Amino acid sequence: MALKVKCKCGKIYDVKPEWLGRRLRCKKCDHVIVLPKAAPKQKSTVTANAATNQVAGQKPLEQKPARRKAAVATGGLDDLLSGDLAALEQSAATVETTRKPPAKPQPVSTAYDPTAGRGSTALDRKTAERAAARTGMRMPGSTNFLLAIVAGVVAGACGAGVWAAIAYYADMQIGWIAWGIGAVVGIAMIAVGREGSLLLALCSLVIVFCSIIAGKAMAINMLISDMQADGSLPGVLEMTDENYISMLADDIAQNREDAGQQVIWPDVDYDEDYSVQDEYPADIWQQATAKWGDLGPDGQQNYREQFGVDTVEISGAARGAIVGLGVVFTFGLFDIIFVGLAMVTSFKITLNGIGS
Repeated sequence: MALKVKCKCGKIYDVKPEWLGRRLRCKKCDHVIVLPKAAPKQKSTVTANAATNQVAGQKPLEQKPARRKAAVATGGLDDLLSGDLAALEQSAATVETTRKPPAKPQPVSTAYDPTAGRGSTALDRKTAERAAARTGMRMPGSTNFLLAIVAGVVAGACGAGVWAAIAYYADMQIGWIAWGIGAVVGIAMIAVGREGSLLLALCSLVIVFCSIIAGKAMAINMLISDMQADGSLPGVLEMTDENYISMLADDIAQNREDAGQQVIWPDVDYDEDYSVQDEYPADIWQQATAKWGDLGPDGQQNYREQFGVDTVEISGAARGAIVGLGVVFTFGLFDIIFVGLAMVTSFKITLNGIGS
């Protein structure tokens, strides 16, 4: 009569006599069943009766084997039943020894890695961006960073326009406006960029400074236009013989200095009696005047065509030079203070956020 064995999950298997003493893996629950060894001949009836009672649902009268740890085999049921028990134990031991130990957790570095996020998941890239922001550097090529720069430039241009309009119509410069430009630029950049960084803060310094200088230049340019309109600053300067004689005087003075002679330049009072002649030593001016007269009408006309023009219009580079000088000479102590406050304000906002 064939022996039967019942797994703890309820699955019943037919056991051949030659399988006794081996181990059987359940196909249903993957539990390893240790089959009892073959009993002596005089006890075979008892063993058979125990197996029969197990099938009938009664408690089997079988001898419990010694408790031991079941080896884990990688094969299926066929490997357990058809192979040798020693070979199965050797296979289980090989699997156990070749199993890799669990990897140790690696420390997370907060330093900025430019390769972070490339070829990895979006979560890895987000983590790298946050770590880079904590160290003060945004990741290059960030869309938010570029949009923040654009927002800062637009805010700075609007601030420059407000500065110029107030300076022009109020005929005075108000330092608080410069401070406000710094705050507006910083808020615009952090609102679009969404998070602060050192690189964003440095860019805000440049934008704020250029915006304030542009506002002063716009105000001076509007004043120049008004002066030309009312005639206090002519839009066209006419070149006279005195201007051409001064060009000859410059050549004479340069030749003397190149020859090692000392040229003593007079102190000039730029009052209503001022003339170009006042800027040159008397002997040099006399020599230049004589040289101009020796040219004659034809020579003088050729000189005008070669070295000068009949009129000089105040526009383009000349107007830009006047505006630049106006910005430099009107930049006083209070300008330095309020420009500094504006730059510090924008720097702190774009570095740490609006709450700073």
